[in-house]
Amino acid sequence: MSDWKLKRKAMDSALKSGAVVLLCELGFKGTYPHFRRFLNERIDTIGFQFSQWGPQLYVELGVADPDGITLLDGTRFPAKTLKYYECPARKRIGDNPFDFGVQTTDSIGERVRASIDAARLEWETMWLHYQAKRKT
Repeated sequence: MSDWKLKRKAMDSALKSGAVVLLCELGFKGTYPHFRRFLNERIDTIGFQFSQWGPQLYVELGVADPDGITLLDGTRFPAKTLKYYECPARKRIGDNPFDFGVQTTDSIGERVRASIDAARLEWETMWLHYQAKRKT
């Protein structure tokens, strides 16, 4: 197994013991690496995306209508399985990317958790911008 694949396993563990715990405290549910929070007016999503080319990680937020997404061609993404990359409004947070090939997985895990904590209001802001854009 390559060195960065070993680091990926360590990164998964660091995220599960830190960032995922915070997401649960914030009301998110799901299975790593995809999480959702169901609110009356919207669905908040967050996901962890790993590069296939090396030890980099992105954290991406998304918002969508509470009943999920239906594209113009009729493709349906139901609320209970919605992923961040299916959301009409998305945003990456924190380092872009988090590079766990350069820094320790524990330090990256702490920085990811801090980025999520700092982004607590981002979903609301994204939702308001998305709603305003839809009205025009």
